[in-house]
Amino acid sequence: MVNKVAHLLAVLLLLASVSLVHCDIGIGISGNNHEIDIDAFPFAYSSSFSIHNPGNEDALFSIRATGPYEDVTSWVSIEPAIVSVKAGGYSDISYAIEADEGYGGAYELYLVATCYGDGETEQTPSTPVSYLQTSGTIKLTINVSESAGAMSRGLGHPKPPLVDDENTGDADTNESANNVEANTFEAPPYINIPKEVRCGTTVPIEGGCLHGETPHALHFIIHTPSGDTYERPLETSIEFDDVGEWHALLALDKQTIIGKQIMVVEGCNDASTMPLILIGAAICVCCIVAYRRKRSSD
Repeated sequence: MVNKVAHLLAVLLLLASVSLVHCDIGIGISGNNHEIDIDAFPFAYSSSFSIHNPGNEDALFSIRATGPYEDVTSWVSIEPAIVSVKAGGYSDISYAIEADEGYGGAYELYLVATCYGDGETEQTPSTPVSYLQTSGTIKLTINVSESAGAMSRGLGHPKPPLVDDENTGDADTNESANNVEANTFEAPPYINIPKEVRCGTTVPIEGGCLHGETPHALHFIIHTPSGDTYERPLETSIEFDDVGEWHALLALDKQTIIGKQIMVVEGCNDASTMPLILIGAAICVCCIVAYRRKRSSD
């Protein structure tokens, strides 16, 4: 209890000492913690929960699984992993556990849904800026029986390296946990990218910190409608070759700071447009030639 109060006071002091922007974000999770028993491998399980956006603005959410054992965490798949939720709206999130092999024992995993501020900022003078992130957490307890472990990889899992995950939260009760985290920059981070582009076009994007030094480790994480994720430098070009919601996230090391949604709509790319241009030009030339012949015959 003392640690929680001290943590809360530290966050309040931090917010009081810096300019706070993009604070109108929040998250709600409809879903309970689950305890799952594995008596034999291979094993499959699926379920779902909902995330809510109680704020007054559209918000970007990312959902991931985390825990001390990477091989156990790899059992979990989440769909969608990144989603934009309108103000007052919600989105259903599905997750599945598919385990082909494993060790016996009890494992705790956390499904962490994080809400990010929008990537648009006003070009204000260089002052320390605090960006709030809110996260909701659901805990999964996976119990692998001794017999299942003995017939697979072993009775007990080797001890994992020390893990200090900032978003695991306190999920000891049968309710999802909510956390607030403040990220402070000497200058406001930003993402410069259109809100809507046509499919098949290549668009330059950039990000960084306004009026200040940009950390070298700052980079983009791009998420496509098909679920692919890849990293890009701060000044780059992206070919939007798939219709739907794209997401550009600004990340420092493994921590995402802000994000922005890009809607890619149906459109003609350069290759399909060129024949139409040539046909139109040919029709114009034919009309001009026919008009001149008619005048000369008159």
